[in-house]
Formats: sequence, C-alpha cells, structure tokens
Amino acid sequence: MHLFKINIAGHVAEIETLHIRTQAICRPFFSEEPAEFRIHIEQQDIDRERALIEARSSDCTLWDGYLETIAVHTKLAQKLIDYGFFMMHGVAIGYNG
Repeated sequence: MHLFKINIAGHVAEIETLHIRTQAICRPFFSEEPAEFRIHIEQQDIDRERALIEARSSDCTLWDGYLETIAVHTKLAQKLIDYGFFMMHGVAIGYNG
C-alpha cells in the first residue's frame, strides 16, 4: 500500500493506494498538513471502474494502475461535494481559433 496526502481545492486528503503510479501522478499536490478526510482504494474500486468502461467498450485492456487513478478521482469528487466543490476530469479543445 502507498500512503500520501494531497491538497486539492484547499482541502487535505490522505490517499491510500495499491499502485505507485497514482502517488507519482499526485506528487504536485503533496501536502504535509493534517488530513481532513481519507480516500482508501481497494481492488474492488479498480474492478468497478473496469466494469464501467467494459459496459461501453468490449475491449478494456487498461492497466489496474491507470484504473486506480480513475477510482481516486471518483472518490475525491464524491467527497469534495461535502465541502461545496464540484470536481471533474476534463480537457479543453480549441478548434479554428
């Protein structure tokens, strides 16, 4: 298990993951402050994300480490609602200017 804390939207979360990749991705947000809440990821969380993707595509060859990052994002988004924040993963695309 990998344990670390991040500051996101002004709130500190303690994150416990199975894969080191998630910790590496979160490195820019690391915090040493006391955590306000905890996100714990288990294999069933990863499996749930895989099932959601497989429901839309029969070809799901995604690595558990990647799916874990989605599971962390999902749990963070659900928890941050308690603090009045809406969090989503997205990208902005410009077309013709």
